[in-house]
Amino acid sequence: MTLFFSLTLLVLISASATWSSKNDGKYLDSYSAGTAKYDSLLKAQSECPKRSDCGGITYEPSSKKFTLRRGVVLKDSTRSEISWVEEIECPATHPNVYYNGEYCCKSNKEKVNTPQGTKCDGSVIQRDSLCCAGNQHTRCPSGSCRSLCDCNNINGDDFEATDIKYDMDKKIVSALRPDLVVNKVLNNRGSRDLVVPLSQTVEVENTMEFSHTAGASVTAGTSFEVGVPGLGAAGVSLEISASYEFSSGESKTSRKSISVEFSCTAPPKKRVVCNALKRKDKVSIPYVMTWTHKRSKECSCKEEGVFKELVSQNIEMEVNEFDLNSKKIIRTKREEIFDLRTSE
Repeated sequence: MTLFFSLTLLVLISASATWSSKNDGKYLDSYSAGTAKYDSLLKAQSECPKRSDCGGITYEPSSKKFTLRRGVVLKDSTRSEISWVEEIECPATHPNVYYNGEYCCKSNKEKVNTPQGTKCDGSVIQRDSLCCAGNQHTRCPSGSCRSLCDCNNINGDDFEATDIKYDMDKKIVSALRPDLVVNKVLNNRGSRDLVVPLSQTVEVENTMEFSHTAGASVTAGTSFEVGVPGLGAAGVSLEISASYEFSSGESKTSRKSISVEFSCTAPPKKRVVCNALKRKDKVSIPYVMTWTHKRSKECSCKEEGVFKELVSQNIEMEVNEFDLNSKKIIRTKREEIFDLRTSE
């Protein structure tokens, strides 16, 4: 007996993932035509798909053989038999598996039927659920199905992002420490304003990312295209900008160089320190993204997360004015000299 279970473990690891796990105490009707008995599960699983009359495999303890069977419906065995059936995907019209793989539901929710407890409480349908919302179900064609709609395995081959909703009421915008772009000191000992023109090339870098927090699991690297909240002069708004392509789990960074021209002015008999500062904001906005299966509109999954962006906002001039022979600031003024959010 120990040898048998060691062998079973070995071949199960090697077997195709399209097969069900072993069903203890179950058998399938009737042998397949031709050679129907094999020494290993792996060999039986490789042969079964080649037969039009093979519905699954039953292990016979009496012969110690893995046998190809015509039946697809698991039946109770009195001889300690063990069976496997080839799992297929639920049809696109009913993409959600339940009742331990025997049925597929159109909805992704259970029906509420209190006597059956948590298996029928209206929650998200699972493989071991016993009820289907609205009784909109169909029997699995092979007797053992897996969900076409697997919200724990969102990937670019099967799913696409079809909608995103941002919760602007919960947005957080935080100002970061500004970067010093230019520092200019002027000592004006004359009787007229001293005006010095300045120019500087500014590197502008913006970084965006979608950070998953709950709901459907999206495979790292999965590509999707969505619009992001507008970040204009009026601040963060729900007006969606042009769409961008992203990859799940990765940030998207854009960089550009902008030439900025401005001037520093010192009044007569004054010393001024002109600081050109690049101001940046950190933006966080919760979102709910909808992923829809490419082959079944009945299959949609919700992913929750936080959209994050580090955005360069503007170039601001800070001017500190002093008496010529004093270190005490007489006055400070600030003004925006360049809006980086609207620059090309």
